Amino acid sequence: RTQGFIAALDESGIDVNGLYQQVDFSYQETFDYTIEILTKNPRTRAIWLQGSNRYQAALDGIAKMGKEREVLLICFDAEPEFLELLRTDVIVGAAMQQPFKIGERSVETVYEFWQGAKIESTQELKVLAVDKNTLDSQEEEIKRNVLGLD
Repeated sequence: RTQGFIAALDESGIDVNGLYQQVDFSYQETFDYTIEILTKNPRTRAIWLQGSNRYQAALDGIAKMGKEREVLLICFDAEPEFLELLRTDVIVGAAMQQPFKIGERSVETVYEFWQGAKIESTQELKVLAVDKNTLDSQEEEIKRNVLGLD
């Protein structure tokens, strides 16, 4: 997903001014990287996190630098809080995998295999691209397939 994201940015003419690989995936590490990115590149307009569970560290770093509403936060995956954060533009976008759907499709595929069906070696499920404009129409799908909520 990193290569695909960077390729899409490049194709769109959007500059990448920093790529940081997390080591311990802690709040502090994400916070520190956010501060470092915004200090080294004050013209930064968006930060993309490859995971969703450290979003608060990035938001806190953006706030500490006084860049709320100036630096956008985009995340891969989702947390239950994202529904409200997307509605209020705290997070402007998320690409959400669908773990429930992945599990469901896996069981179906195993069953089909046991029944003697020919199984494709590669199977793809869509990643949901979500922002506040698409959230309402996708909310039930997100709750079930992304967050596992009833």
